[in-house]
Amino acid sequence: MAEYEIIKENVTKIGEIDGRNLWRPKYRCQNCSKAIQKQYLRTSGECYHCNEEDVAVGNYISKVFAMTFYASDAEYTEFEEAIFDLKDELEYVSEFTDILEKGFNEYSLSNSDLIVVPPSGTAESDEQNHMKSIGESVSERVGIPFRDITYKKEDYPSQKGLGTEERLENVKGKIGCTETDIEADNAVVVDDIATSCATLSATAQALVESGVDNVKGLVIARDEDLSNLQYANVLAEVKE
Repeated sequence: MAEYEIIKENVTKIGEIDGRNLWRPKYRCQNCSKAIQKQYLRTSGECYHCNEEDVAVGNYISKVFAMTFYASDAEYTEFEEAIFDLKDELEYVSEFTDILEKGFNEYSLSNSDLIVVPPSGTAESDEQNHMKSIGESVSERVGIPFRDITYKKEDYPSQKGLGTEERLENVKGKIGCTETDIEADNAVVVDDIATSCATLSATAQALVESGVDNVKGLVIARDEDLSNLQYANVLAEVKE
């Protein structure tokens, strides 16, 4: 397995997990937070995917902000282990809350009316949704109400291994809201990892159709391919 190093002039440190630094690319897509080359900020400000027709961001969810990146095709890391521990044992809730609290402040989300998380588990039971604990914790920190109002209308297969169009279709119309007349100008959907942003978009659709005017997403990490992180000058392969 090849080794990679951070190009520090192109990233900002946003926190630590078990002593390992978490970095955020300085140059990011203005829509979905995918890492981009600096030069693209002077043109469209968008990544390649957001220039395509079938995208998750820009319809129901106006923007997605990410606090760090996560390379799912890289060697197993402490960050990945922390995410699994959060899902399975509800560990690192405080650490991830710290990171998301920074996001609310940096991205001017503090004027939002409610915090929501995507549904998890099955259509029959959402008891194992680890993001509820994160949503409640962040709510206490930033003083914005957390509302447990999303659910799966029907089960859908895992998003793993699917392309963007397939992911969008996989969750389309399958997430609902328990309230039908929400009086709110701004809502934030908080999640752990965003890959295509399809689940965030489907959750936002349920909120918009229930009365919310504007929905943005805030995630702990943006799932990135190693190839894109290299192209965006965030990572460089270590040469022997």
